[in-house]
Amino acid sequence: MAYVHDEMKQRIDQKSYPFALSTLKTKVIERIEDNNPFGGKMISSQMTHNIPKPEALQKVRELMDDGFLYKDQLYTSVVSIDFSWLTADLEKIKKNIFQAKYHVLKDEAESFTIVRGNQIYEGSVSGQSKNESNLKVYVITKAVVPLSLNIDWLNIIRGKGSFLGISDSPVDFEASRKYEIRDTTEELSFYFRVDPLEAEKLENEIINKLNEKI
Repeated sequence: MAYVHDEMKQRIDQKSYPFALSTLKTKVIERIEDNNPFGGKMISSQMTHNIPKPEALQKVRELMDDGFLYKDQLYTSVVSIDFSWLTADLEKIKKNIFQAKYHVLKDEAESFTIVRGNQIYEGSVSGQSKNESNLKVYVITKAVVPLSLNIDWLNIIRGKGSFLGISDSPVDFEASRKYEIRDTTEELSFYFRVDPLEAEKLENEIINKLNEKI
């Protein structure tokens, strides 16, 4: 079945869905909010040579969930944030923090971008028709986390220990996109979810052709 699904991934590379972009966006959000990771269909694949190990991808996802910066705004999936340590204008800072399970970074008439963990869903109008749309899914394989040096004033006063401390910053979203790859497994899973009859028809067509060669 792995060969069949790999063949399907190639055939639906430029797949257009017969509904408007707004409908596609709704279906993507429904997919994200569904707890079933495969949308009811287990996808097999032999094309794994350029995909990092699951543990590495999980680490990237955790970093993205903790928080990433995009256009000077912080997006996080952390359930509760402790603001008590902040001494700056709290309300001003909170206005630039977006907290949700997923984040809609772009929502325009011609396209949208939704981020969940280290997955990026990009939808767009297909060609000239407003009633057709297509979806590309990407996965970030490496999180770029800038490091910053902080002066440890207490150690300077005491005259001992390190005078400089290194702290992590939130993930740099745009820099991390340099390490993204197409998530064709998620694209195929989405296809089975929103258009199961057509997806199963294509799957059976490829299986029948394979059987003819045997």
